[in-house]
Amino acid sequence: MRKDPSDPSTSTPDSESGRKKKYSAPHFTRLTPEEAKAMLTATALPDSPVVRELLEWIAELEKRPTKA
Repeated sequence: MRKDPSDPSTSTPDSESGRKKKYSAPHFTRLTPEEAKAMLTATALPDSPVVRELLEWIAELEKRPTKA
């Protein structure tokens, strides 16, 4: 059973006033599949000028229109 985020019983206590404060979930931006792939690839590869140049080149190639 899922808990309702607006339910006051799921909030955390505020140490100053003793009252409960409302929990706010972290916000993340949605990535396109290409952006997610690039981020995962970039974190897996060693940081070097050659790797950066290669990733930039791949990004440029992916922006080109495909031939139908």
